[in-house]
Amino acid sequence: MTNHLNVMAVSNLSIVACWIIFIGYWTINALKGKPTAERQNWSSIMAHRVPTTLGGILLWCPTLSYPLSLTLTPQTDLARAIGAVICVLGLLGAIWSRRTLAGNWSSTVTFKQGHQLVQTGSYRFVRHPIYTGILRM
Repeated sequence: MTNHLNVMAVSNLSIVACWIIFIGYWTINALKGKPTAERQNWSSIMAHRVPTTLGGILLWCPTLSYPLSLTLTPQTDLARAIGAVICVLGLLGAIWSRRTLAGNWSSTVTFKQGHQLVQTGSYRFVRHPIYTGILRM
C-alpha cells in the first residue's frame, strides 16, 4: 500500500511540475517575441479562449457529476507511471517546438514583423507540435 501511495504521489507531483514548468517557460519567453505587424480581432480570440478555459476548469475540477466523473483509464500504479512519462514527453515536445519558433511565436493568431514559415525541428513532423505537446500533457 505504501508503494502504491508513493507511485501516486510521484506521478501527481511530476504532472503538476510539468504544468508549472510549462506556464513559467511560456510566460518568460512570451516577452522575447518579434513585434506584431497584424493582430487577430477580439471576437476571434474569445471564440477559442472561452471553450479552452472551460475545458481547463473541467479538467482540474475535483468533483464532477456523472457522466463527467467517469474514469477512462485504469487506476493502477503502471497507468499512473505511464501517464507521468507521457506528460513529461509532452512538456519536452512543447518546449522544443516553442524554442524552434523563437520570436515567431504568439499566444494569438498574429503576423509578426519579419515573420517566417518554420519547417525545421518538430515542425518537420507535425503541423501543430505545441498543441500536440499540450494535449500529451
